[in-house]
Amino acid sequence: MQDDLKGRIAAVIVDISLSALDRPFEYKIPENLSGRILPGSAVHVPFGRGNRRMLGYVIELKDTSEWDEDKLKDIIDIAEKEISTQGRLIGLAAWMRSRYGGSMNQAIKTVLPMRRSVKSVEEHWLNIFVSDEQLQEHIEIYKRRHSVAKLRLAEYIRD
Repeated sequence: MQDDLKGRIAAVIVDISLSALDRPFEYKIPENLSGRILPGSAVHVPFGRGNRRMLGYVIELKDTSEWDEDKLKDIIDIAEKEISTQGRLIGLAAWMRSRYGGSMNQAIKTVLPMRRSVKSVEEHWLNIFVSDEQLQEHIEIYKRRHSVAKLRLAEYIRD
């Protein structure tokens, strides 16, 4: 039975900021994810009694478990949209935690690059098809109406 479980258990640190839960939890690696999960992989796991789907990071692969293997839950899937880390970054986070204190989650968030959604920037162009006389008329109208922003823009275009 030991050979069947070789490399099939992952120690996962769950993305929770509570210091009482700042320890790795063990999960079984399902057959469909075997070989794809490595230390540093971001994974989704069922957590707690309600099996709430949580993000976690694999910090170690194990051959055996400290707990009854029949009671271990399976990893749901690999978090494809999250940044997959290398084992060295996880090691750095563990060192930071032991050296400087804090939780493992805080240390992991410190060494991982932040994932940001970047909005595309649109450029807007304005083509003006007015004669110099028409533009000057508009400038005079904006002066009478005290339209400061429109006046400033029209004068900028004229100059």
